[in-house]
Amino acid sequence: SAGHGWNRNNGFTIHQYAFSDSLSGLKGSFIQSKLYPDDKSRLWSSTYEYIIVWDKTKDQFESIKLKDNNGKLVDIGYHIFHIDKIDKSLYLRGNDQLYILDTDSRKVKKHVGQTISNSYCVWKDTIAGAPWMNREGFEIWNRTDQNWSKSYITASACSLLKGRKVTKILHFEQNIWLITDDGLILYNLQAPNKSILYKYILGERNSLIDADILDHKIIMGSDDHGLVIFDTRKRNFLPNFTKFSKRVNYVFVDKHNRLWLSNATSGVATFYPYEVMHQSLNFNRKTTWKCIKEAANFLVLLDEENGFIITKEGKRRKFNIP
Repeated sequence: SAGHGWNRNNGFTIHQYAFSDSLSGLKGSFIQSKLYPDDKSRLWSSTYEYIIVWDKTKDQFESIKLKDNNGKLVDIGYHIFHIDKIDKSLYLRGNDQLYILDTDSRKVKKHVGQTISNSYCVWKDTIAGAPWMNREGFEIWNRTDQNWSKSYITASACSLLKGRKVTKILHFEQNIWLITDDGLILYNLQAPNKSILYKYILGERNSLIDADILDHKIIMGSDDHGLVIFDTRKRNFLPNFTKFSKRVNYVFVDKHNRLWLSNATSGVATFYPYEVMHQSLNFNRKTTWKCIKEAANFLVLLDEENGFIITKEGKRRKFNIP
């Protein structure tokens, strides 16, 4: 619960780690980040006022504040967004600055620079930052050796950014996808003005809030049309799913390919995305499904417990694994 602390479910019971509870060690007022496991199975996250790390051997959180280059404590604005287990590097924002922290020494390895973003995407030697509703455009940092340089991309470089705010950035199959408050943009890094805008409803504003990747599809939460799904290979949106017509605030795909959605007033829902995309298949919800092959009129799904389902031109066959 973002405003009350972390909850751990072992499959049978739920244990709460409440804010300012002397037993939990959790400090702060509002959770800012998801959990990131490091090479020692510790879980890193942040509240608005602290970096927090949970150690399962102690069953407690440790709450940490950074010191900047001048030795001054960074008081607020913590947000963790990436971890490199091999390099023992934690990427985070503290106030309006980006830092890389050593997960063992708890000391700053690198001060990357100033930022205005709220959401980040990391790949290779690149950090991309989405300012959300703060302003138009987005940030890109590139690393050469150990030095980071920042570029701010605006409508002067990419005309599609004019009048649009980037809420999240995804990097998938060498492509940069910008989730915006008016559609989805495939950003062309080499020729920004050749970027492409995709909208699921033409003629009106398509406000997209959050997104995650499943196979080759971008699963997005929208402001007015619930859940929307974009096929990155066919380059089109799938039909709307009226089952999820409410605003979707957050989207998350877990390691079992289950989709988790949240709405500020109605709570959390979870399901397998292929249940929605192929409702006639009668899924067993206790199993894990994976798309193996998909074409215009052909689909192969793997159920890790029951076998394969193949649909072709509206016909369905199931092959059980003994």
